[in-house]
Amino acid sequence: MTKEYVNLYDAHGRSLGATKDWQRVPDAYDYIIFKDGNVVKAKNGRTGKIEYKSDDIAEVLRSVNGNSIYIREGTYEVKSFIPYQITIAGQLHDIYPAVVLKSNTRIIGSGMGSTIIKLADGVYSQDHVTPIFLNEEYASNILIQDVTFDGNKDNNQPYDFDMSLVNLCYGVLSTLISNVEVKNSPMLAGLGVTFAGSGTSGPPAKAKFQNIFVHDNAYHGLYMDNIQDGSAEGVWSWGNGYYDIYLCGPGTGDKGRMTLSNVFARTIYIFKVPHVELDNVILYIEDLPDAINPTDGSAPLVRIYESSSVAISNIKIIERYAGELRPQAFRISGDNINPVVKISNAFIDLQHSDTKVFNWIKNAYLYVENMHIKNATTLISAWDASNPPKAIIMNNVYSEVSVENYAPNWGAFEKEFTNCVNVGLAGSGTATFSGDGTTTQFAIEHGLVSTPRIKIVWKEVSGLPDIDYVTADDTYIYVNFVSAPPNGTDNVVLGWYARV
Repeated sequence: MTKEYVNLYDAHGRSLGATKDWQRVPDAYDYIIFKDGNVVKAKNGRTGKIEYKSDDIAEVLRSVNGNSIYIREGTYEVKSFIPYQITIAGQLHDIYPAVVLKSNTRIIGSGMGSTIIKLADGVYSQDHVTPIFLNEEYASNILIQDVTFDGNKDNNQPYDFDMSLVNLCYGVLSTLISNVEVKNSPMLAGLGVTFAGSGTSGPPAKAKFQNIFVHDNAYHGLYMDNIQDGSAEGVWSWGNGYYDIYLCGPGTGDKGRMTLSNVFARTIYIFKVPHVELDNVILYIEDLPDAINPTDGSAPLVRIYESSSVAISNIKIIERYAGELRPQAFRISGDNINPVVKISNAFIDLQHSDTKVFNWIKNAYLYVENMHIKNATTLISAWDASNPPKAIIMNNVYSEVSVENYAPNWGAFEKEFTNCVNVGLAGSGTATFSGDGTTTQFAIEHGLVSTPRIKIVWKEVSGLPDIDYVTADDTYIYVNFVSAPPNGTDNVVLGWYARV
């Protein structure tokens, strides 16, 4: 048999010299994509032959799909899409992705901001949901690296169907997205893994992100939905129209783990994810989208809903927002399950005029260890009185300014505060009684976690005798008059403030 020798080329088009056709040169790619004027060409990495060309990079990528591909610097427009059907929540949807990635596809650019894949003007609308990338069901070993994706949202109608501009789907396996920028998406998110773990009969879905930049997208930034094993290391997400990072679980069962580290963003929403770990997180807030307001004017920066186990460590939240929303660092709640949230080594600096570290703790177990508060107005605020927290345990919470805790009724749940400085456990209100002409002592139920150290009581109506002295225990503030108030109905009205 005659052995054929051919010229091989590296990713930059340089000849690697003649070599045997069955040998694999580490620097060679199956295909090298580049622009020649307005024409996109794909050159065979072994033979140097131009095999495919078009003015549409989507058409070229579909032709070389399933190979290792290097894309040289330049801006490449996505102009065409192919019909594809997926089932979401039991309903069949027509999707029109530009490329449906096969197993072992490796797409590598010359760097973020250098290799740019961009939606052409007017190709996305409510009528045609068009992610740039989707993947075949249970496709494995996909790599996307050193590329910028631009959704061109100013020239495409935004519509928040459950797809991202770059979207992994259908139980994707062993996939890595590294050194990738995704911006200006008109879709639900910029970069996402959606419905990735929905196949219960297949192997666990796995996807990993490294050094990703998702910003200025119409809705969410990074969107991870129903993934059984997902991780992101190095996430920068900002300027998005909804949450910068949205983690969404299956809603039922115990499957699903997401791990994020080295994160820089403004907001994070953790929704029905069984297990979440966040480490080394910085949230810096100068502006906030109105969309994150859960209807009461507040703006939760980390929102946790029905996620059974959430561990957050080494987090800094620095807020410099001057808008009308009221920032709150954490909002934790559950209706059908009891979230367990553990926060350790936290630094909180909330400078808005009305800020809360924890707000609306509903049906949850909250454990806090080592928290430094530089600025805030309230540590713990309200919750649903019919669904109070299951436990609030705090150790080593230090605040540089005095912060209050306003709770209408602390209830009978487990609570413990140790080594806490400048963290007031406070309550206030108005109490109304009816005098009988003989009673001199009136008991006000304060609802605080323990006996208040500070207790202030004043008369809200005239005609009452002077207050002699005030005492308190774990349940009541006892107000003692010099003489008995006169007989009457609701004629003894007292205002009060107390702090543990």
